[in-house]
Amino acid sequence: MNLFDKITDKISGRFGDVLGEILLPDDIRSSHERANQAIQREDYSAALRILEAAARTRPEFERTHYLIGLCHYYSLNYGAAAESLQTALSLREDTTTHLALGLTFEKAQNFAQAHIHFQRALTCARNNANFSELEYEIRHGLARTYLQQHRADKAINELRKALRLSPQHPEVILTLAEALLSRGNLEESRELMLSIQDQLTSKQAMLVLGRIEEASLNHAAARIAYENVLKLDARNREALIGAARSCVATSDYMRANEYLLRALEVADTQARTEVFVLLGQLNEAISNFKTALESYQIALNSNARQNQALLGAGRISLLTANPAQAADFFARAIPGDTPESTREAQRGLGKSQLALGDFVSARRTLENISFDTNEREPEFLLVFAQVALASGDPAEAVVALREALYASKDPIQTAAIQLELSHTLVKLRPAWTLPEILDDPADVMKALVQLRDFISQNPQLALFLSSIQLLINQLDAPLSIAVLGEFNAGKSTLINAILGEEVVPTGVLPTTAHPCIMQYGPRKAARVVYLDGNQREVSFETARSLMKSDADKIERLDYLYPHTELRSVHFWDTPGFNALDERHEQAAQWAFEHAEAILWVLDANQVLSETEFERIEVLQGGNERLIVLINKVDRLGEGDQRAAQTQQLLEYVDENVGSHIAGCFAISGLDALKARRSADEHNAKQQLEESGFESFWNFLDEHFIQRSARLKALEVGRQLHLLVEEIHVFGRELMAKYQDYGHNIDALRTWLQDAQ
Repeated sequence: MNLFDKITDKISGRFGDVLGEILLPDDIRSSHERANQAIQREDYSAALRILEAAARTRPEFERTHYLIGLCHYYSLNYGAAAESLQTALSLREDTTTHLALGLTFEKAQNFAQAHIHFQRALTCARNNANFSELEYEIRHGLARTYLQQHRADKAINELRKALRLSPQHPEVILTLAEALLSRGNLEESRELMLSIQDQLTSKQAMLVLGRIEEASLNHAAARIAYENVLKLDARNREALIGAARSCVATSDYMRANEYLLRALEVADTQARTEVFVLLGQLNEAISNFKTALESYQIALNSNARQNQALLGAGRISLLTANPAQAADFFARAIPGDTPESTREAQRGLGKSQLALGDFVSARRTLENISFDTNEREPEFLLVFAQVALASGDPAEAVVALREALYASKDPIQTAAIQLELSHTLVKLRPAWTLPEILDDPADVMKALVQLRDFISQNPQLALFLSSIQLLINQLDAPLSIAVLGEFNAGKSTLINAILGEEVVPTGVLPTTAHPCIMQYGPRKAARVVYLDGNQREVSFETARSLMKSDADKIERLDYLYPHTELRSVHFWDTPGFNALDERHEQAAQWAFEHAEAILWVLDANQVLSETEFERIEVLQGGNERLIVLINKVDRLGEGDQRAAQTQQLLEYVDENVGSHIAGCFAISGLDALKARRSADEHNAKQQLEESGFESFWNFLDEHFIQRSARLKALEVGRQLHLLVEEIHVFGRELMAKYQDYGHNIDALRTWLQDAQ
C-alpha cells in the first residue's frame, strides 16, 4: 500500500462518521461510494465520470473535488490533480488535503509548492487531534522536499522526528541515509543502511547504497550495488552511469563503455553531459586522445562550463601539442567546482602558457594558486621551476626544485627533479642589479641574493652581510600585521576575533611596554625574548609577572598558539599610543615603523585625533598596507541610529585620510568575537555580518593575506633601497678616504724628494 492509499483509508474513515452521513445528501453520498468502488478497481476514468457529474450538480462539497484530485493523481495527471485538490482546499482547509497536495506537487517536481503544503498540513495536524496520526507521513514528506532543495540539515531534523513517531521504519531510514550522505556523513549513513539490510530490496535503497560506497571510494562495492539495480531495471539511468563510473575507477574500461552506451539511450540532457565526460575520461585513460577530446567537446556543447570536461579537454590539448587550445580550456575551468579542480586548472594554464613561451603570464598564473605552503605539490613546484628558468630566474628555479625534491615521494619523480636541479645549478650565474621598483617577491629575492653575492666578493662591504640576511629572512617569514591605535581602542579583542578564539589575554598586553607577537607554535605558551638574546618559554600567567618584574630586560614577548591562521601571518599587538608610560609609546612606534601591514584601530567615540592624522599621513605605502578600523560601533546605538552615525564616521575618515589608506571599516570587535565563538551557526553568521567584521575580514584576506607576498616585497624592497643607499654612502666615504690616502702618499713622496 502506498502513501496515497493510506491517506485514502484515513479520509474514508473520516467521512464515514455520523456527522458526515448527516451532512452529505443521499445522491452525493451514493456518487462517492460508487466512485470509491471504481477507484478500488483502478478504473479511474469511470470514477472521474461519476465524480465530475456530482461536481457539476453540487460543486460545494470538498470531498468530491478531493476524490477527483485522487483520480487524476493515480492517472499521473498531476496538473489536474493539483487543481482539484486546491479547489477542495478553497472549500475547506484540511490536513489530509494539504498532505495530498504536497505529494502531488512532489510528483510534479515542484518541491517549493510541495514544501508549503507539507508545512501547512503539519500546522493543521497540530490543531486537529483527529489527524495526529498523519504527522509521520507529513514529516517524511517535508524531509524529502528539504533534501530536494539541498537543505540536508533541515531534512535530517525532520527525519529524526519522524523516526521517533515510527521507529525502525525502513522508508524513513532510507531517506535519512540519503540526507546524511549529502552531508558527507558516510559512516552513519552506512550504519543506517546496514540496520535495514534485510529490507534493501528496492531500487532506491540499492542506489543509495551505491552512492555511499562510491563516496567512500569502495568502487567494487559500489559497482555491485549499481548492478543489482540494473537486474531490476536494466534501463535505470542513475545505475548505468554509477556502474560506469565504478568501472572507470577500477580500470574495467570495456564494461564501462558498455554501460555508457546503454546510458545514452535513456539519458536526458544533463545525464548525456555526464556520460560524455565519462567517455572522455575512459578514452583518455587508454590514450585514445582523439576520441577523448571529441567526447569532452560534446559534453561542453551541452554545458560550456562543465568543469571536468574543460579539465580533460585541456589535458588532452597539452598532450597533443596544442597549448593555445589547452590554455583556453584551462582558463574557462577557473574557478573550478572544488579547490582541487581550481588548482589543476591553474596549473594546467601555467603549463600551457609556458609551452607558448609566455613566461610572465605563466609565472603570474602559478603564483596565484592558493595553497598551504607546507603542502606544496612536487608537480606544481617542478612546473614553477621550469617557468622561472625559462623566464631567466635560475635562482628561483633552484629554490622551487629543492622544495619539490623534499616534497616528492615518488622515486621516478624524484630522479627527474634531481636531473632538472643539476641542469639549473649549472645555469645559475650571479649578477647584481637593483631594479627601480621592487614589488615582486621573486625580483626582491633575486636582488637580495645577487647583492649578498656581490658583497661577499668585496671584503670591505662585509659588515652589510648581516643586514642582507635579515632582509632575506624577513621576506621568507610570515607576513607581519601590526594592530595599532590609541590606548584602550580594543586591539587585543580584535586579534581574538580574527583568530576566532581567546588567544590574546585582554587586559595583559596593554600593560606592557614591549611589542607582543602572535605566531604559530605547537602548543599554547609565551616566549619571553630578552635584550641579551636569551629566551624563556613560560605560561601566559608567568609572562604577565615577568613583563612587570623584568620590564627593563625584555625585548619582546611572543605568544605561541597552534592556530592555522598564524602559519602565514603574525599579528603584533602593541601598547596604545598616547599612553602615560613613555615605553608604551616607543613600543607602538617600533611596530609602526617595522610592520609590513597595519590595522589602525580607532575608538568609535573618538575617531582620528590630530596625532593619528599626522602618523597616518607620513606612513610610506599606507594606501597599500594600512586598514583603518572604527571599533566599538556597538556603543553607537541600534538600527538606523547606529547606521547613520557609522556612515558619518566612515565619511569623516575618507575625507581626511582616504588617499593614505587601503580601506576603512566600521566594526564591533566584541560582537565579532562572540559570534565566532558561538555554537549557534545560524545566529553567529547573522551576528558576524551585523558586527561589520565579515566585510573587513574578506578585505583583509583578499588585499593583505592573499597578497602577503606582494606586501612583504614592498616593505623589504623599501628597506633594500635604504640599505643600497647606505652602501653607496659607505662606498663614497671609502673612496674619499682612499683619495685622502693617495694625497698623503703624494705629499710624502714630494717631501722626500725635496729632502734629498
